[in-house]
Amino acid sequence: MDEIGRFVGAVVHCVVAVCEIENGVVDPNPEGYELLLGEGRSVAVTTGTDWTLRVEDGTWPSLPTWAWPPESWTYVDVDVPLGTPETSVVEDVELLRDEVGETGGLRVDFELARLVIRAGEFVSLRWHRDKTAE
Repeated sequence: MDEIGRFVGAVVHCVVAVCEIENGVVDPNPEGYELLLGEGRSVAVTTGTDWTLRVEDGTWPSLPTWAWPPESWTYVDVDVPLGTPETSVVEDVELLRDEVGETGGLRVDFELARLVIRAGEFVSLRWHRDKTAE
């Protein structure tokens, strides 16, 4: 996604984890997350093979392009308290860089909260009621 700032003003309706299914069991460690923006739009986030964060446009409810084959993947609801203008309308978005300048995370600010997604062995997601938290 070239211009991550274009999502400022968007409404995030919910967040879902993208999890692999192996031998009929859903892996509890998500491979990525998808922020659902409504009208079939979403933002898909995952860790690349070099452990940097990849952010791409998504099309809900289609799985991200990296989730292949589709029958081996599922969405799992994430308990993120969205639903009010103070916690749903995106005020700011920033790619977080590591010490060598690689994209290591994504910060999404709302009026009263912050969502931080970080790359690593597993993609992590943290919801902060305090916007100053990282």
